[in-house]
Amino acid sequence: QQQQQQQTVAMPSAASALLPRSAAKSDDSKPDAVPARHFGSLTIFIAGTMGLANVWQFPRAVAENSTTNGSLHFVLAWIVCLAAWSVPLTMAEAAIGRSLRGGPVYSLQHLLGWRTRWRSAFASTCLFFVASYFCVIVGWCWYYVCLFFVHDTKALHLTSTSEPSLTCDVELPAVAASWQLWDGMLATPWPQLLHVLVALAAGSVTLWRFAVYESLTMALVPLTIVILFCSAALSWSLPNASDGLRHLFTPDWSALASTHLWSRALIQSAWDAAAGLGLYTCQAARLNRRSSVIKRAVMLPIVQLSVALLATTTLFASAFSGLRSIDCSGEQIVDILQASPPASAGIYFIGLPVFVAAQRVGPAVCVLFFLALALGGMLSVSTLVELLVHGLEDLGVRRRQGGAAITFGVIAFGLVSAFQLEFLENQQWVWRASIVLSGLLVSTAVLGVGPYDFRSEIANSEVALHDWLVPTLWSWWCAIVVPATGLAAFAMWIYDAVDKEGGSEWYQVDRIDSVMTAVAQWVVVLAISFVVNRVMAYTSVAVPTTPIVRTPTPAKRNSSRESTLLFSGGVEEQIEQYFRDGPASGTTAVSPDEARAFWLPADVPLEPDDAIAGEEAV
Repeated sequence: QQQQQQQTVAMPSAASALLPRSAAKSDDSKPDAVPARHFGSLTIFIAGTMGLANVWQFPRAVAENSTTNGSLHFVLAWIVCLAAWSVPLTMAEAAIGRSLRGGPVYSLQHLLGWRTRWRSAFASTCLFFVASYFCVIVGWCWYYVCLFFVHDTKALHLTSTSEPSLTCDVELPAVAASWQLWDGMLATPWPQLLHVLVALAAGSVTLWRFAVYESLTMALVPLTIVILFCSAALSWSLPNASDGLRHLFTPDWSALASTHLWSRALIQSAWDAAAGLGLYTCQAARLNRRSSVIKRAVMLPIVQLSVALLATTTLFASAFSGLRSIDCSGEQIVDILQASPPASAGIYFIGLPVFVAAQRVGPAVCVLFFLALALGGMLSVSTLVELLVHGLEDLGVRRRQGGAAITFGVIAFGLVSAFQLEFLENQQWVWRASIVLSGLLVSTAVLGVGPYDFRSEIANSEVALHDWLVPTLWSWWCAIVVPATGLAAFAMWIYDAVDKEGGSEWYQVDRIDSVMTAVAQWVVVLAISFVVNRVMAYTSVAVPTTPIVRTPTPAKRNSSRESTLLFSGGVEEQIEQYFRDGPASGTTAVSPDEARAFWLPADVPLEPDDAIAGEEAV
């Protein structure tokens, strides 16, 4: 037994050039690896973008790109961008996390060297700013949930003469009472207090192990989907709701020629799939290697699209139901949906309560929708904080200290958005488009390693035996098509932003939504990331060669009566020969993942230190 424990099981020569020694270890020896529970791994990936992208951003994006003839064209463009950009990127991120067992900073350093760490730092900084302002929005949602538990929406009457109007540019039915509710909330300290409470609740997840976060997602993700479905079902039952659904699922084919539509669709698809943020890298590193992360990356967009369409149908059915009752035309309804001041939140917090004001189920629709948005937002913020803490862990910072630092930073920076809505609107404008830059930086990992080597040694390595194997076309698609698509979308976004004001105010840094405002903030973040990376290199402050040791998760024993093999054919013969005679000279050594294929019989007593892992598999 001592000889077996001292023997070193070598990695195959094909992968040894890329994978660090820590990646050669068993997945169960990963200190905080989560057991391969399919539903748990599924909810972990869904939780990251449910509230932030699927419920908050997607309905607004569909409304902003609608025409008087329909809205389905944006959904079709979103699906194309998802297949061309987002899904290939998420597959690459998941493969990197599963193989290298670390966050974006840790993984890129081992793939491309220490000089590339600033790329991951830029993505992490984007997530920090997004988490800061989104905590404020989630706080608003909790306020409205409590508000409509005690406030009857029938007090909000649609009229054709009262002021102020729902939009800033069109004289249409007014919602003075709804504006009073909104202004009344902003006049109280509740937005700031709720922002702090949301940030503390999200940061408290980091006080425990990652398994606690997984259990949280397994409970809240299905609950949020059920609540959102109930809200959508009630909105479908409203009078004239069929007009809204018909408009939503009718395409305007001429709108597909717009560059603004495609750039907005790509940005939205990236947010919905969390492509380029490093989310899949961190989540796949936390899960053990028996989890099918590539399958999740391909199949999850279907679930995310379903959630997004539930939220969108709620908005369109409610809007057409309420506004048709006062004889608004389709063009007027589209104008109302596209104008959403203040802080791009008016369509939810001012419009939705008024759309269902005259209906008996109005309070229920509002409470359920805002509750789904609040729960989904809590999941998104918790995931962003967890991702940031994971990055600090890879730098050697302890989990609780890193969680406290991230939580304090989110609270401090988010308070600025809670007090100044103009600043919050600027943050949404700047960091919403930064995901394209982040995705371009992540795609360089495939180019740096090489498409063929990345596919054979990372995506289709020996740790992918229980997952889908990616084809050759995928690696070249990630190396050529994905960067080209991202550059084209970024160029279209700049062109549309410059052309929006006639090309006269794009260079003004003091404007909330100018191109120069976004570029200036991106350049500052990139410069700081680059300088800090250089300083860390020259002061010998480097990422540890192995991730920080975390509390181990005991492996579960096999419940079958006999030892079971998960492999067959030549691999089985190699394992048997290795355990019988030891590694023979001139033959391929058995990897730890192949050794882990042997599961102990159910009648063998196990001690806590006898978990099935690595060289101690027998």
